[in-house]
Amino acid sequence: MSGCVKIKTIVLAICLLGVLSTFGRQPYLVCNDYMSPYKAYLHNYPTADSLTVDSILQSGRLVSSYPAFEVVSFTISTVGLCMGGNGVVLVHCDSNNFSDKARYVVKLLRPGNFLFFECIRVKNKAGSYFLLHPFVIKIVASHPSNAIHPSTALRISN
Repeated sequence: MSGCVKIKTIVLAICLLGVLSTFGRQPYLVCNDYMSPYKAYLHNYPTADSLTVDSILQSGRLVSSYPAFEVVSFTISTVGLCMGGNGVVLVHCDSNNFSDKARYVVKLLRPGNFLFFECIRVKNKAGSYFLLHPFVIKIVASHPSNAIHPSTALRISN
């Protein structure tokens, strides 16, 4: 087995172990709370359906569209970061802020990827818990106007 194949096999095994260990401990995905008609969104981006990685990291937390609700936990997920583009990555956050692991996953996202926000749990002032509807953000390029067209790249390299 060549060195390159060994490295790919090790990376695949690490990704697979990460996904399987995540699936093994997901009691938070089974929620018995009532679904609320309100929505959650990334702080400072109430209507965004596509954002840059930098914007997501800058926001860093979820808020509810209803001010009396406080986000207490949520899960982010994305597809295609490991296992040859077929792996599912799930990260649970135990507050309204992104955990370190969630920030790491967001940094790995590329334009065209999707970031899903699920099992968004909120608490009202009376102490009751509710779920908010899941939502998805499409990752877009940081500066699409500055992107180099492939034909331009070929001329520059000549």
